[in-house]
Amino acid sequence: MTAEKWLKFSVPIQGLLLLSQLATGLNYARIPWTVYQVVHFGGGVLLAVLVIVHVVINRDWLQKAYRRRQAAQK
Repeated sequence: MTAEKWLKFSVPIQGLLLLSQLATGLNYARIPWTVYQVVHFGGGVLLAVLVIVHVVINRDWLQKAYRRRQAAQK
């Protein structure tokens, strides 16, 4: 899978996981503990993995943007 296809696939999933984290975090008292563990903790781990993969895929762009900012400050 190319980087572009991977990003088109993973970014919407990251958005849904982020909303899921917000919803379960704010409503933890209303959710049964077993469901909370699976959705919040499991979703958090999956979100962290996808964010790391996202940063790795975009590291070239991040390096270019960071270098541009450093050059502008000099």
